[in-house]
Amino acid sequence: MKTKTKTEKPQYSVRIYWSDEDEAYIAKVPALRGCIAHGGTYAEAAREIEIVMALWLESARKHHDPIPAPDLAREEIGRMAPLLNYSKLAKLAGINRQTLQSKLDRRTPFTDLESRAILEALEVDLLKESKARALRKLVPKKTAAPAKAKASGF
Repeated sequence: MKTKTKTEKPQYSVRIYWSDEDEAYIAKVPALRGCIAHGGTYAEAAREIEIVMALWLESARKHHDPIPAPDLAREEIGRMAPLLNYSKLAKLAGINRQTLQSKLDRRTPFTDLESRAILEALEVDLLKESKARALRKLVPKKTAAPAKAKASGF
C-alpha cells in the first residue's frame, strides 16, 4: 500500500492588503519578485496567491532560475521597520549593528544563526513591550493624596 507523503513547501511570508486604487485585495510574496495576486475578498486573494506562488516556483525550477530561500527575519524587520530601533535589535540578537544595517541595505542573506537570533530578539522584545503595556493597564497610576480637611471648631 502506498502512503502519501506531504511535500514540504517553503514558508514564505505573504502580505495581503486592500487597495482602493484596484478595488481589490492584493496579495504579495515579498521574497519572490513579481509574485502578486488579487481577489475580491481576503480569502480569494489568499487562495490566488497560493496558486501564483506555486506557478512562480515551478517556472523558476523549469528555467533554472534561482529560488530565494524564505528570509523570515528580513521580512519581519521590513514589516516592523517604522517601529524598530536597529541598534537595540542588533544588541539583542548579538549582531554587530553595522553588519545588520549592511545586510539589510545590500539585501545580503542572513545566516541561519543570525536569522534565528533576530527572530528571537524580535519576539523577546515584543513580549517585553506587551507585558509592560499590560502592567501599565493593571497597575493604577499613583495619585496625590487628597488634602486633609481642616477640623472645624464646632
